[in-house]
Amino acid sequence: MAKTIVNNNIKLKSGGGIINDATDGLQVDTTVYPATPTMPAYENLVAGDLLKTINDGGTYKLGKIHGIKNDSSFTSGSKFPTMAKGVQISPTKVVIAYFLDYGLYLRTFTISGSTITHDNNQMYVGLGSDVDQGTFRYEIKKVADNKFIVVYDVAHTNIYGRVFSVSGTTITPGTETIIESTGGSYAKNTTIEEIETNKFLVASTILTSDSTSYVKARIIYTSSSDNSITTGNVIDAYSDSSYHFWFKLKLVKVNTDTFVLCGQRYTGSNYCFSAMVINISGVNLTGGGYSDKLLTDSDLVYDCYLYDTNKVFAILNYGGSNNYKKVIFLTRSSDTITITHFNTTIECRIANRSFTIKKLGSFYYANSYTKTTKFLASEAFGTKTIKEYATSDNQGLLVNYDNKAISFNGYTYSSVYTTYLFMYLLDHDEFVTSANAAYTAGDSVPLASTFTGFTGLLNGLDYYINSAGSGLTTDSTYQKVGKAINDTTIIKS
Repeated sequence: MAKTIVNNNIKLKSGGGIINDATDGLQVDTTVYPATPTMPAYENLVAGDLLKTINDGGTYKLGKIHGIKNDSSFTSGSKFPTMAKGVQISPTKVVIAYFLDYGLYLRTFTISGSTITHDNNQMYVGLGSDVDQGTFRYEIKKVADNKFIVVYDVAHTNIYGRVFSVSGTTITPGTETIIESTGGSYAKNTTIEEIETNKFLVASTILTSDSTSYVKARIIYTSSSDNSITTGNVIDAYSDSSYHFWFKLKLVKVNTDTFVLCGQRYTGSNYCFSAMVINISGVNLTGGGYSDKLLTDSDLVYDCYLYDTNKVFAILNYGGSNNYKKVIFLTRSSDTITITHFNTTIECRIANRSFTIKKLGSFYYANSYTKTTKFLASEAFGTKTIKEYATSDNQGLLVNYDNKAISFNGYTYSSVYTTYLFMYLLDHDEFVTSANAAYTAGDSVPLASTFTGFTGLLNGLDYYINSAGSGLTTDSTYQKVGKAINDTTIIKS
């Protein structure tokens, strides 16, 4: 009769799992199951940091929640800045361009941590007294650290480009260069995108002296040693002798040398949203055919973004008293554009003269005079509003600065306009976990559901992320973190 072998060396681990200390060839199980999943740290962290996920070049990492940050104010006199845009030009500097009365102005700001300081260096670019804010269009792009380019038209006659450099608080302009000349006729609606370092693609609407309308696409070159601009080859991406214009142009880079140009086109009897492909090969350009989507109103193209590989997401103004927004998804295959989705579900209510939509990470943000809207966009469902906050007199989300947004805000006091520039990011609702210890960027951080590293908590109270994204509050305005079980620990709920 066989004997039953009893192994008295098997023990239960306090955290789960089994230890077998016998010498029978079985391996000791040192794994706690289920294991706590981890993600790499996006940046250096300390215990108590409240974290969200960040897509860092296709790898998701854990980074800090930012929330509302500090602001900087300046007085702009008796005129309110409008049509503001901006770009980050160095790790600590942003430049803001804005329309003031009938001129274009520049101003730089220095950022240290969460503090923005205006450099008190407002510079007048020019334009002329007959430029209408409602039809003027310009673009601003970074060229290199502390160097940027602005393209614009002057009195709708020619398209100009100008490079500016920044040293400390001093803005130094380069020579104003004509990019497209009409011979005294008509030019407007210029847009620019980088092809590679010191090489850009510029597209503009041109009406020449023979009354033919064109969309001109041209390569321009900037210099690594000074603020000069050199113009390169040009193509007529579109031409029409029937006086049919493209308005509100916007370039999107979809591949290394491939761009999609979006705009509003008047056909003579109605308006279309139109898009075409422009290809770059060395110093040469070629243009593909264009696709149209008929629109019921004279819709304005607000902005366009790269949504996915060879896919573009465009936002249009719907018009009317509500200022609803239309969204269009485009797919590029070779030189063909296909419109794959079109709806009118987003209610941003943005004033026609505000350039106020910005993409940060996976989300889009839009400011109106009364609220800021955060939303997702997808071909499958169109748009989905994630969160809205009440605001006052916002004029634009301008700059993606280190994964944060920078916004223009202003109000009138005794006929003098005070304008605020402040950093914020409505990311409280993206909270996933908290750092329970200090970590260096790249370290594996546990996705814990019990959070430690706090002080002064009151047992039994619910805690939420504070407005600055820097810690906790008992104010339920923002995302809930969980319930305190002692003075240092919170359980996620």
